[in-house]
Amino acid sequence: MACMANAAGGKEGARVGWVSAVVDRLERDAGGRWLAVVLVGEKEQEFVLPRARLPKGAREGSWLQVRLDGGAIGPIRLDPAATAAARERVAAKLAKLRQASE
Repeated sequence: MACMANAAGGKEGARVGWVSAVVDRLERDAGGRWLAVVLVGEKEQEFVLPRARLPKGAREGSWLQVRLDGGAIGPIRLDPAATAAARERVAAKLAKLRQASE
């Protein structure tokens, strides 16, 4: 299955190079195959990929580095530092919310 972009491709889809991305969600298609919805770049361009294209250990909320080539996703690698930083930001926000509600 080829990677598919949503209709909002625009100029960002034409970039070439490594870009940050996040696994937004995992879902099944009508045939029961697992797909990964990946948001790429600052504009969060949506790509739908077969889950098997994700690196081992990737899950919802995992940050990635993806190589864009002519609007298609090429190689994908995990970005553990970005994933850890995002989880720390979320934990800090939750702690503030809990503190404010006391």
